[in-house]
Amino acid sequence: MNSIICLRCSSTLGLTETLLDDSTHPTESAQFTSCLRFICSECASKKSHSGQIVTCDHMPPCPVASVSTSGIALEEVESFVAPQAQLASQALPSKIKALLEDIRRIPSDVKCIVFSTWRLTLDLITRGLDKEGIPNIRFDGKVPQKDRHSVVTAFNSDPSIRVMLLTLSCGAVGLTLTAASRAYLMEPHWNPTLEEQALARIHRLGQSREVETVRFYVRDSFEEQVMKVQESKKQLAGVLLSPHDSAQTNDNLGTLEVSGF
Repeated sequence: MNSIICLRCSSTLGLTETLLDDSTHPTESAQFTSCLRFICSECASKKSHSGQIVTCDHMPPCPVASVSTSGIALEEVESFVAPQAQLASQALPSKIKALLEDIRRIPSDVKCIVFSTWRLTLDLITRGLDKEGIPNIRFDGKVPQKDRHSVVTAFNSDPSIRVMLLTLSCGAVGLTLTAASRAYLMEPHWNPTLEEQALARIHRLGQSREVETVRFYVRDSFEEQVMKVQESKKQLAGVLLSPHDSAQTNDNLGTLEVSGF
């Protein structure tokens, strides 16, 4: 839970900087050692330009690997998926089939937001929506900053665009998407606050419709464990943020004991 601090310059890597990173210029990657020391990209770049090797302070030096601190990188999985696995099947996953079926049955004037952590998932959803002839628009970390306002404006004002595909990392940033009244979460995220921040883009001042949220998860899979972690985090937050009257405190502490904290 502690901040990540650069071993060389003692600068702190902030989560907000990571999620709002729109840099499109290649820079030297940050470095992380096997002894859990972090060297920021700026210090790594200075070392590289001076011909020095980035190391920790141990002798002999521990192994070092490049890491990305960009929010865009958190959305990418294509480089980890074998090409043959990507092309192995043209059939859409069951989750996406269920999503398309739900979108087909709702009135045509209802706008939807589809949230996912992964751009690859949004790629598959785009393929399914295009096949069904459902107009959609995309907003993720690869959309240039200068084009983001026009993407949001098009979704809010164009009645023909029914669906916006949005990554959670972008959805957590200040957007107003009150034109939508239905939200889909394609998978549970270990951080429930990130989900709540994304859904808050729809539940904002100016929303005139009742908003419905549909959450997808695979039964008897790891996603059920993620949902249990979410519930534990919410209970812990409830204890920390609740009023400190004795009755409420005792109830919350009892909940924590049952949850295993």
